[in-house]
Amino acid sequence: MLPIEGPSTLERHKRFNRPGTATSTRGDIYGRPDVYDMEYEGSSNVDASFFARLLARVRPRRVVELACGSGRVTFRLAAALPRAKIVGVDSSIDMLGEAATARDAAEPLVRDRVSLVEGDMRNWPGMGDAFDAVVIACCSVSHLLTLDDRRRTWANAFRLLRPGGVFILDVRVPDLATLAEAQRVRPRAFVDLDIDAACRTAGEEARLLRCTATTYEPHLQRADVRLLYDRFDQRALAERLVTDFASHIYFPAEDRAISRSSRSNLLTPPSGEAVARQMGEPPLSAEEVGTSSAGWSGETPLWYYILREADVRQAGDRLGPVGARIVGEVLIGLLDLDPSSVRHAPQSWTPSATLIDLLIGLD
Repeated sequence: MLPIEGPSTLERHKRFNRPGTATSTRGDIYGRPDVYDMEYEGSSNVDASFFARLLARVRPRRVVELACGSGRVTFRLAAALPRAKIVGVDSSIDMLGEAATARDAAEPLVRDRVSLVEGDMRNWPGMGDAFDAVVIACCSVSHLLTLDDRRRTWANAFRLLRPGGVFILDVRVPDLATLAEAQRVRPRAFVDLDIDAACRTAGEEARLLRCTATTYEPHLQRADVRLLYDRFDQRALAERLVTDFASHIYFPAEDRAISRSSRSNLLTPPSGEAVARQMGEPPLSAEEVGTSSAGWSGETPLWYYILREADVRQAGDRLGPVGARIVGEVLIGLLDLDPSSVRHAPQSWTPSATLIDLLIGLD
């Protein structure tokens, strides 16, 4: 895991110019988390609260938010799910730095349960154990311009989930009027955001205007968006930021089709050797498996590998390490799905009987 540290207070305020000394710059909005976060200042974060309510129903222990940005949703989830460990993953080190600053300022019960990791939602490998929930918020999947990238992201999310886990995806319904307007030869820019942000110091005024101009390529379902930010301090223009990004436009049922396609690729069980390697166990050799004499040239089907592993590694008396772990994780998963199981007992609970006492009571 890559430890993420946030920028100092001085470094963050250096990003703003003095009032009356406006500059015009071009750049990536995700390289400017100060401007990005200013868009949400004073907002009620309805989307983050909605995700938190959804997850509260399934009582997850481990949650990962892919493309977490500066942590706006991440920390709302951590506050609403007091027993869950939250992992935030993002490819922008600038956004993760802002998230680290927010984590350092959070209460200890929240701060200690949030991890921040640099990674790409298309191929982030995870951290060993599966997650109970995967969240991709803020329409972050709109940055996936190719079908291959979208399928890779969906497949990776399902791979990170435990059986029965929850995948929450935020996709914006297309604004057909805006897309029609974008067909103009010279698309017009509209003011779509006007925020009087919270004052940082006494006597300071901050205001952010955002204008958006969009061109749309229907055959690619791609919108090229130009954002023009005007930031005012003390009623004077302090900075103009111009940034461009391409966005995939999702139409109804498209995400379901991608989900079905991505999940179908995961339905073919991996080989026994592949599972062993993933678990960190040395796989059986071809001689130990013994299928080559029957003309089998590939790796071993999982069901047969488990039988051979029990025979080779445990003399047929019990399951081997791969088979035993699969059975154990299934049983634990079933307990996690049962709200009345010991896995959901309060932290203050202690057992009043041993396993032997329970077995004797069954006689």
